Amino acid sequence: YYFTATEYYFNATEIILCRFFMLPLPGSRAIIPALSFPLGCLCFKTDKRGTIMKFSFRAFLAILLCKLLRAFSRLLRRGGTAMPGRFAVKVCPDLLSRLSGNVKTVAVTGTNGKTTCSRMIEEAFSEAGLDYFANRSGANLMSGITTEFVMNATLFGRIKKEYAVIECDEAAAVKVFGQLHPQVIVVTNLFRDQLDRYGEITHS
Repeated sequence: YYFTATEYYFNATEIILCRFFMLPLPGSRAIIPALSFPLGCLCFKTDKRGTIMKFSFRAFLAILLCKLLRAFSRLLRRGGTAMPGRFAVKVCPDLLSRLSGNVKTVAVTGTNGKTTCSRMIEEAFSEAGLDYFANRSGANLMSGITTEFVMNATLFGRIKKEYAVIECDEAAAVKVFGQLHPQVIVVTNLFRDQLDRYGEITHS
């Protein structure tokens, strides 16, 4: 059956009205919006947990900007792995946190062996037939990881894959993991490296 629903959200700075045309999935309690007419906010229900998520217009603009910059960079053959995410984070600082909420993430960090370990996990996922994405480009800072999430998301912030295998620079791990909230963290090792940038391990 089909039905319409209206959701209201209130906070100190905005009053948002979103109308949805919703339908239940066969054999599932989750509800997916087919049409959405937002005023200042985009909202959707996740396809697994059936929980409503508030998605700000700022996040929508950040995703749109990131996708456009990525397309423009590829047109110029510049790669566009980190730069689009850098601008997206300036528009919406918590964009990665918003996007990573509905994907199961395995994060790999450490001084050595991050890429090798990530490829091994990817191979295992591939053999198991799991639907995943990964930051194979090597852009493993906040900007590059954000770009990868955006490129695997719709304009409304829904991740198209169920799993993510993310390689993260060890110096950026604390900041990235604070938003990424991975289900599994793999730490290869931690050695003195690039002392001119990070100093001793005990102080960085």
